[in-house]
Amino acid sequence: MGDCSSKLGRIRMSIHPTMTDDEIHLILDGIKSLALNFKEWQADYKIDHSKGEITNIIDTNSVNLKRKMDNLLDRVLT
Repeated sequence: MGDCSSKLGRIRMSIHPTMTDDEIHLILDGIKSLALNFKEWQADYKIDHSKGEITNIIDTNSVNLKRKMDNLLDRVLT
């Protein structure tokens, strides 16, 4: 895979005709939150640019990420 550190980040998604407007807005809100919070959230991960691998620093950090995502969803849905 090589060193990917100079490549731009991208999000690829598909929108299906059966999706509701609320579902699409939820996805777009998630993308917006990622764009606004990536610097804070990246602290939970170790990135090996030479291998193109991303790993969680500690297993408990995945619990923190889940908590962050749950909080985000609560804010979006209320």
